[in-house]
Amino acid sequence: MGRPRSFDWDEAARLHAGGMSYGEIARHFGKSYHGIRYAIDAEFRRRIQGYAADWQRGGSCPDCGTQTTRHSRDGNARCRACAGKWRQTVRGDEAWCCGCREWLPKTEFQRSSKSARGLRNECRSCGTARRRAYREAHPEVAAAAYERQNARRRERSAALR
Repeated sequence: MGRPRSFDWDEAARLHAGGMSYGEIARHFGKSYHGIRYAIDAEFRRRIQGYAADWQRGGSCPDCGTQTTRHSRDGNARCRACAGKWRQTVRGDEAWCCGCREWLPKTEFQRSSKSARGLRNECRSCGTARRRAYREAHPEVAAAAYERQNARRRERSAALR
């Protein structure tokens, strides 16, 4: 249905038929020239809608390159064949790693009770690389975490003596 109109299109058409220019009507309503022209000129509106439709259909699948729509939540619209492949994350003894984007043996993944598939989303090497990059980018956070860990070790060691 679309969002409600912010000004009366019929009134704008009456003013234009009465001899006012698009610019004068735009100033009257406090809108842009193109917004008024879009409301009054049906041919201009069809042309703009055609541009929008062409752009919408102008997407391509990032995996195989076939034409696809640009509608998607993440901006990465895949064709139907590739979208179906991406939904599947476990097949037989293999699982999909979202980090390196490869099918790997399930033994390459750590277990996770939070995940429906029972495995983490990234393989061990991708998880290690991601954590290492975070520690390098945020050395103060890493230092504080190491200090907390060492303090717990000292407490446990003191309790055993």
